[in-house]
This record gives sequence, structure tokens and C-alpha cells, in this order.
Amino acid sequence: MSIARTAFINIYGRAAPDDERAKTAVAQILAAMLYGQDGYFFVFDYKGNNLVSPRQTHLIGKNWTGLEDVNGTAITDTLIRIARQGGGYHTYDWPKPSTGETARMVTYVVGLQDWRWAIGTGIFIDDVLETVAASRAEVESRVRRTSQYILAIAVGALLMVFMSGLVINIRERRLADVKLKALTQRVFDAQEEERGRVARELHDGISQLLVGCAMHSIAPNAALPKAMTRPKRRSTAASAIFQTPFRKCAVFPATYAPVCWMISALARPQALTDEFANARVSKHSYYRGVPQPSRQ
Repeated sequence: MSIARTAFINIYGRAAPDDERAKTAVAQILAAMLYGQDGYFFVFDYKGNNLVSPRQTHLIGKNWTGLEDVNGTAITDTLIRIARQGGGYHTYDWPKPSTGETARMVTYVVGLQDWRWAIGTGIFIDDVLETVAASRAEVESRVRRTSQYILAIAVGALLMVFMSGLVINIRERRLADVKLKALTQRVFDAQEEERGRVARELHDGISQLLVGCAMHSIAPNAALPKAMTRPKRRSTAASAIFQTPFRKCAVFPATYAPVCWMISALARPQALTDEFANARVSKHSYYRGVPQPSRQ
């Protein structure tokens, strides 16, 4: 209604109460203002005559005083009364212009007091309900689509996070495996290096011991007189006992030589002791006939 008032308010404001040209211009403006499928503006004068009804032209030029709907609700008289009071709403049943079917209609009417006109327009409730239902269905559809989009985005984000975590986990595991292998190899290398170091130390120590033993076994043999052939032979045999494992162990690699020398040296200590006990210079028959050195 505010749009209609804006369209004709200038003409109505300057016109006199009996200005027929102004009334005709306003009637034409209102007749042209159609909206929707059944929307239009109508005009009744205060005597009940219909002046404007563009969608139901059979009403124009007739007096509709006392008009009622199918339920007995007064239409024209009530609209004129509300217009005389300044304006308001009225509800009644009215045929729809598009289908001819009777439907509930809510009308708003205002009065032009200078011209004694009742100008009104109305909407059908079923159209409103259909519009509301369509709007609600559209909103629900949009909400569902939005929910689906949000769900799809959330699922996609979760999948991306999961795949990223999986890739990072696999990469970290591979890096950990590589580092573990490198650490294990370093441990093995350290063990081998330590084993070699210990073997070298054993090799050097046992070699010195064996060489010392061999030299001590050779020295008495050289100091014995030529007459002591049997002790000399025994001393030579005892010397050979020490030199035999030394020569045999020299054939093996340095890593295993200390073990071989230890086994060889420990395998015949009793034989070595027996030989030196028999060859010892004592009061036995080895020194019979041998001049004793004088002690000064």
C-alpha cells in the first residue's frame, strides 16, 4: 500500500475534491499496479460503487453495498467503515482471479477522505502458506546442501590429516630404521675395533713373554760346559718346547695368534718343568768328574 500511495500522492495532494481528471489519473495508476498471480488494487467509493478492479473487471461500475462472502461476512460495508476510520485489515473469503476458487483473503484498506474513496489490496492466505512452504523448503534444502558441503570438507580435511600423519609416520620410521642400522653398524665396528685392539695387545704381550722364555731357555744351554752333553741336550729340548709354539703361532693371523700361543704354552708346562728339573745342576751324576768353579 505504501508503494501505491507514493505513486499517486502528488496528484491527490494537489487535486480538489471534485477534480475528475485527477481521480481518473489515480484510478489508471492503481489499475496498472498488478503484482504476483492474483495481486491487484481495488477502489470503492463510500457509497459502495466499485471504481477500480483490474483482475475482476465485472465488478467495475456497480454498487456492491451489502456484499457478503459465503460465510456471511460483510465485505463492502466493512471495508468502507474501516476506510472512514483511516485504515485497517479485514479478512473474508473471496474468489481467486487466477482460478476462480474461493479462498481466505486478508485485505488492507485506507481512505482518501477528500475524495471519499476506500483503496485496498489483499493477499490470499493459501498463497502465503504456499510461499512460506516453498521458502521453508528452499531454506531446508540450502541447509542440507550446506551441511553436506561442511561434512564433505570435514571428511576431506580429516583424510588429509590422516594421510599426512601416515606419510610422516612412515617417513619417521624409515629414518629411525636408517639411524638404527647406522647405530648397529657403529656398534659392530666398535666391537671389531675393540676385539682387534685386545688381540694386538695380547699378541704383543704374549710375544714378549714367549720370546723372553725362549731366550732364558737358550741361555743355560750356551753356558753349560761341553762335557755336560746330556744336560745340554735336555736344555736344547726344553728350549725347543718354547720355540715350537712360537713358530707355529707365527703362521696364524695376528688376531688368533695370542690364543694359539696361550694354548701352546699352557699345554706343556709339566714337560718343560720335568726337562729343566732333569737338567738342573745338582749333586747328581751330571756333575761327576766336572771341576767345580772356585768361589772367591
